Amino acid sequence: MFIAGTPKLNRPQYARTGAKKFVVYVRDPESGRVKKVRFGERGTRIKRKDPERRRSFRARHKCNEARDVTSARYWSCKMW
Repeated sequence: MFIAGTPKLNRPQYARTGAKKFVVYVRDPESGRVKKVRFGERGTRIKRKDPERRRSFRARHKCNEARDVTSARYWSCKMW
């Protein structure tokens, strides 16, 4: 996928259009190309101030194992 211009890498931002809430551009370590990763459900709020919700989210998504920067799981966990 070719992306016009030079997007800021590794900085999540709100997605203007589409089904997902956030978008982040990352460099794929295998191919060296810039990849667009979309994540987050549009229309929902992230309630990260509640410790129980935060703990539950991180356990459900196995955030301590998320290492691949080209995955939505990694970025979703990083937002929490």
